[in-house]
Amino acid sequence: MDTKELLYYNGFGGFLKDGKEYIIKTNEEYTPLPWSHMMANPEFGTIITSDGGGYTWSHNSRENKITTWTNDPVGDKASEKLWIEEKAEAGLKAEDKENAEGMIGLLPYDTLSGFEIHFGFGYAIFKRKTESLKTEVTMYVPLSENKKVVRVSVENLTDSAKHYQTCYLAEMVLGADKEYTRKHLVFENVSQGLKVENHYRESYANEFVYLLGMANSDSFEINSMVDDEKNGTVQVSFLLLPHQKADIFFELKVSSHGQEEINQSNANVLRELEEIKEYWEKLLGNIKVKTPVESMNIMMNGWLGYQTVVSRLWGRTSFYQAGGAFGFRDQLQDSLIMLYLDPSFARKQILYHAAHEFKAGDVLHWWHPEKNNGIRTRYTDDLLWLPYLICEYLEKTGDDSILEEQVPYVEMEELRDDEGERYSEVSISKETESLYLHAIRAIEKSLHFGENGLAEMGTGDWNDGMNKINGQSVWLTFFMADVISKFIKVCEHKKDREKVVKYQEILANLKEVVNTVAWDGNWYKRAFFKDGTPLRFK
Repeated sequence: MDTKELLYYNGFGGFLKDGKEYIIKTNEEYTPLPWSHMMANPEFGTIITSDGGGYTWSHNSRENKITTWTNDPVGDKASEKLWIEEKAEAGLKAEDKENAEGMIGLLPYDTLSGFEIHFGFGYAIFKRKTESLKTEVTMYVPLSENKKVVRVSVENLTDSAKHYQTCYLAEMVLGADKEYTRKHLVFENVSQGLKVENHYRESYANEFVYLLGMANSDSFEINSMVDDEKNGTVQVSFLLLPHQKADIFFELKVSSHGQEEINQSNANVLRELEEIKEYWEKLLGNIKVKTPVESMNIMMNGWLGYQTVVSRLWGRTSFYQAGGAFGFRDQLQDSLIMLYLDPSFARKQILYHAAHEFKAGDVLHWWHPEKNNGIRTRYTDDLLWLPYLICEYLEKTGDDSILEEQVPYVEMEELRDDEGERYSEVSISKETESLYLHAIRAIEKSLHFGENGLAEMGTGDWNDGMNKINGQSVWLTFFMADVISKFIKVCEHKKDREKVVKYQEILANLKEVVNTVAWDGNWYKRAFFKDGTPLRFK
């Protein structure tokens, strides 16, 4: 593709004119840092980078990695490698591929020359053409299956028959950290590749991981191997006649069955890709923004929504951080965009987070759902995001039935006076209360003020780096006032006159305090230490 056809081309890549794909053209140099793209569904996902790296996970992007996450913000050591070679060159070790003569490398690159990379909503395509072979690698994660599909389309451009071998190597983890899991990994050869087990995983010990391959060639051969580093490789060998085309398919998948096979075809890939495109077109098309700035339109009408859902809500991971956990404030904030794209998604998220509140009104700062483990803290802003989201949901949808939803609490021993936080297992209460009462408990828990009348921040106020201040937060006071102002309307709707009067009085006090104590004549101060000294930034 001619780069002149791309919008906002920056020397490496740019957008198609409809904004639905970002295309990177490699010209003998790497992007300044690895540029990553995520493809996922609610239970499974993968990251691919412009350098051909990335990793794959199932259920939890930290606790249940399938392949290795490098944890390197600058480098990009691939844990999944894909290459194609003439059969005469077969048998080379994966680490020798870059220097192999006659190699036609795919991912990661043996050479950058000639690659055209397409990142789209739910898929990635890598194209390359040499004098002898044309290749197109398509990757995606189906909407409802826990697997990564890789189709390698090849065309022999020569006048001679060629024997090729396409290989997929995966550095298996099946857990959080390969240094721990490698001694527990058990590989087994199956008809189309490899089956991998790790029965020492805490939550997913009964699941199997498969790396499988096949081709639509008239004749092909599949071989698999495992090296000393517990890397599994599946090889698909095949013959290409002069100017003949073929498709090779790989799947990296998770299953609870003891035996799995791959039965792919071009028709199946095209159908699944169409389903993916239709899903994102429908979801992201629920809002359309038109401004004089086309870059704003491109981001607002697709990419910001896509990244929020895939990276923040489903994957909870990125190239730079593989967290896997739900953050009480994080995913509630992320759900705000869903009020426009899919309100039912936001509704479900609100109720899910409410179920991670303690009856005392504080909440788990973050948690891993499969473990029932989380961290109890003294953050004040965390718990206020629940009534904030409820108010936003009610305003955007008018669905007041959510207030009557019965939701349990989590239970854990309360923090001691000398504890700022505790990571522990929680239990689920048998008692449930309405979401409205959950919100009331959260607000009531937050109503702690310093001698100057400003809100006590506990151990942080949205900025986690403030957790040693142990004083009052001006930002938190503003946020608390906004939440209470919104929630008064909810109390009025519920005819809760006692809370209406109480919160109106608190709101009036907060407004007066921030405009006297916090205002210095030009700016609002950021925060105060416990002794009343203003926080200053150099």
